[in-house]
Amino acid sequence: MERLIWLFHFLLPFFQYQSASSSPLSSSPSLNHSCSPNEKSSLLQFKQMFAIDSSASSWQCEELGSPSYPKTLSWNETTDTDCCSWDEVMCDVSTGHVTGLDLSCSKLYGTIHPNTTLFQLSHLQQLNLAFNHFNFSPFPPSFSRFTSLSHLNLSSSFLSGSIPSEVTHLSKLVSLDLTSSYAGCDILEPHNFKTLLINLTQLANLKLALVNMSSGLPDSLLNLSSFATLDLSDTRLNGKLPNSIGYLGFLNFQDLSYNELSGPLPETLGNLMRITQLRLSGNNLNGQVPSTLSNLEQLTYFEVSANNLDGTIPEFFSKLKLEYLRLDANNFNGPFLRWVANLTRLVHLDVSSNPLTGPIPNYNISGFRHLQIFILSNSSLNGTLPSWLFAIPSLQYLDLGYNQMTTGPVADFRDDSQLESIELSNNKLHGPIPQSISDLVNLRYLSLSSNNLSGILELQKFSNLEVLFLSKNNISAVSIGSNANATLPNLYSVYLSSCNITEFPDFLQTSADRES
Repeated sequence: MERLIWLFHFLLPFFQYQSASSSPLSSSPSLNHSCSPNEKSSLLQFKQMFAIDSSASSWQCEELGSPSYPKTLSWNETTDTDCCSWDEVMCDVSTGHVTGLDLSCSKLYGTIHPNTTLFQLSHLQQLNLAFNHFNFSPFPPSFSRFTSLSHLNLSSSFLSGSIPSEVTHLSKLVSLDLTSSYAGCDILEPHNFKTLLINLTQLANLKLALVNMSSGLPDSLLNLSSFATLDLSDTRLNGKLPNSIGYLGFLNFQDLSYNELSGPLPETLGNLMRITQLRLSGNNLNGQVPSTLSNLEQLTYFEVSANNLDGTIPEFFSKLKLEYLRLDANNFNGPFLRWVANLTRLVHLDVSSNPLTGPIPNYNISGFRHLQIFILSNSSLNGTLPSWLFAIPSLQYLDLGYNQMTTGPVADFRDDSQLESIELSNNKLHGPIPQSISDLVNLRYLSLSSNNLSGILELQKFSNLEVLFLSKNNISAVSIGSNANATLPNLYSVYLSSCNITEFPDFLQTSADRES
């Protein structure tokens, strides 16, 4: 469990790769007309309905590059203050009407009532209330009053209940983001989803992640030929992927991960010539990856982990512009990918938990100059542990655990290595631990458990080390060198059971949790 928690925190930034888009709103004060007294009053009354709570805006604001702060503090009742000059209030320069409002990440806490004065701003075209805490208010049908609305973002705002059918009346919507605060918080009835796709014909961006829809993907997707972004992840979608999914010719981002989709990948996916990100992990998809995906010349991010896909991993991947490739937890078989070094843009590769066999080939590491995460664990790989793995200059995370690698670690590690995590447990490694491993000064996590390693592990340079697994080896000593006062200030977990170690440095017994 310690290992899984540590791994989650390490990989979180990578799993959030391109996970959200920025708001279309930006503050631009009116140059001519002032806002009307009625609209100014409506804004002030809306402000008074909410407390400012530092915990109301999510940590995700920082992750998305939108630091949270109370934007409504600049709104005041001074008679000579034009509300068009208030923070994140946008107005039409010719009429003074309020047309845009961006209160995302504003630390607002309170309830949105159906009769709130916000809904009196009848000229609104863009509204962003994302990443606040509306105290599980029922989703107000009054949003349908914004008949001119083109952009609506209510993501992670802690609304609850069913998304009303009135939302489908907003026929001018170009971008709609109703991503829920957590799974099942919001519900969109299947017939409402179909109606939404039929009525909102101008939609280019639709995000409903974590909204419970419990439906299949209707063919009415074809009504939205201008779709650029489609995020329906974790929405309980079921049934087969329809062929119509491949006819959204302008689509560049599609996320249907963590649903209940089944059947093969449609060959029509190869028609998505503009797509850059395709995410289908955590479903029940089966069969082989269709060869038509070789047409996706703009694809940089492909994720199909935790499905039932099989066959050999297609070599055509090597001809794409992939930066992020996750094929883990499937039934892909055959030898390890001899062509993977051709993916010269690759940053993240995970092919773990597949029945891959044989040795890892020797590669010229020039093909891996951008690689940061390399996960090959829980397979049937064997043979020599390649030295080139430890020579990749950008590599931060290496996981080869639970394989059948039979020879000891390489003799030399790069002293300029960026490695922060090495997982080599549950292999058949033997021989002494090389002293040069202590040159990995950036290392935070080291797991060598369940091998047949021997010798002394020098720790004195591991000032960043947090977790150390050495259990079930023949290691004779753990040393911190000649400095009796040396400590590892960040080390909090040490696992040394079933080794031949008889003496431990004092600080291992006092400043870290030692499994004996």
